[in-house]
Amino acid sequence: KLILVQDGIVELSVKLNDVVNTDTPNLFVIERLSRGAVINFQSFMMSDISDTDFKCMTKVSAFTLKYDALIKVSHKYPDL
Repeated sequence: KLILVQDGIVELSVKLNDVVNTDTPNLFVIERLSRGAVINFQSFMMSDISDTDFKCMTKVSAFTLKYDALIKVSHKYPDL
């Protein structure tokens, strides 16, 4: 699925291997996404499975689009 953030903030982060404090994991924020951001576009366009974790930092509203729905729309609107 392709995900379009309509409202809110979503963070993409990774856990670092060398955890100094075991009470809280060392997370490195790669990107902070907000209104208008598209999540998972590369896997979506290749019809592949994504294994990326995202965390909603605020209340988030999002629109999802399945690959087969895009194919149907593209037949109806070839300029897309």
